[in-house]
Amino acid sequence: MSKKCTACGKENCKTKGGWNYRVLGFKTKEGYFYAVHEVYYKGKKPDGYTKNEVSPHGETLKELWSDKELYENAFMLPVLLLDEEGNFTGTEHGAGFLREPNK
Repeated sequence: MSKKCTACGKENCKTKGGWNYRVLGFKTKEGYFYAVHEVYYKGKKPDGYTKNEVSPHGETLKELWSDKELYENAFMLPVLLLDEEGNFTGTEHGAGFLREPNK
């Protein structure tokens, strides 16, 4: 049985590291706060993320468009959850949520 990669969401991925945009869910006293960050991987496991949330950008319109497409991929992958100290604890929305979430 194949398992989806936590980094890219593909079956039988051979990822050895790198980064991508991901939706992170930060645990708060009231529930969770969600934002898109760059996430860095050691092998296939999340190992770090940018301090501040990110948005698509580029020095040309073509670069902006390309970055926007990478950014949109974050909404197709499971949300990475973090505890109140900022440590990765798991995922939710197993298949991603490209369509509008219920909550």
